[in-house]
Amino acid sequence: MVDSIFIIAWLAISIQLMVPISITCFGELICEKSGTLNIGVEGCMLLGAFSTAFTGIYTGSIILGFFAGIATGVLCGLCLTLLYLVRNMDQIVSGLMFNLFAFGLAGALHSSFLSGQMGPTLKSFGFLSTTNNPILQIISQQNISLIYMLLLFVFVLLVVNKTWLGLHIKAAGERPLAIVSSGKNILLIRFIALMICSILAASAGSILVASSSGGFVPGMTAGRGFIALGIVVLARWNPLSALFISFIFALIQALQFVGNQNDLLSTVSPHLWNALPYIAVIGLLVAIKGAEYPKAVGIPLKK
Repeated sequence: MVDSIFIIAWLAISIQLMVPISITCFGELICEKSGTLNIGVEGCMLLGAFSTAFTGIYTGSIILGFFAGIATGVLCGLCLTLLYLVRNMDQIVSGLMFNLFAFGLAGALHSSFLSGQMGPTLKSFGFLSTTNNPILQIISQQNISLIYMLLLFVFVLLVVNKTWLGLHIKAAGERPLAIVSSGKNILLIRFIALMICSILAASAGSILVASSSGGFVPGMTAGRGFIALGIVVLARWNPLSALFISFIFALIQALQFVGNQNDLLSTVSPHLWNALPYIAVIGLLVAIKGAEYPKAVGIPLKK
């Protein structure tokens, strides 16, 4: 009985942790396919989380908070467009600088307006019958963000594989000069992909807030944006693989919350559980060979 309770709790928390990281991966996947390496995805998540917490606390509505996160994603996308596509700055350096700016801004605003405050959160699917069915017990502990993630997964899968936009995005990352010679606006294609990435990353930050305490803590994204960059490479820019690897990452990450419920795992230091997901991703990136970025990623288009 104890083992079944442990497994149900482990899977339920893992799914909750998987949702924001997989959403970030979906956006980064589209962005990199178009030829833009958005290192600033961590900053987008962080600012999206802050705006959701701020709006939720001062309005009492998590729905308004979520839309505030979306709006923040739009602003982040416009800022990154200026850096990457208009000014043609080095995408790694400018992306890292954007992350530092986001961390400093969110920390300063937090200390001024939100210190110690909690806001509204998303309610779980508690209405489901959970008497004997372990699957329903796991689902009942989730919230509407899971449906949002699944809809985004279908959307990205269709866009990448079944639409002209997906073909143009892939060509922009692999053969940008072919796009230019065909008369298509490659800057517009990359702009659309970058905006999708920024909005999804900011909404992932919103979900971090809405699925926890409703409050904001500086650095609460805990490097998830950088982990998403690694997962996209491991997944070979495939949405289904990105979803699967995000779940594996979440399974490892969830052990820090449920490890003490298992006699064997309770002897492991919680600090190891905190570090293990990141060690696993880095180890896989080193061990697995053959992942190559789209040929034009990070290379600004010469005018």
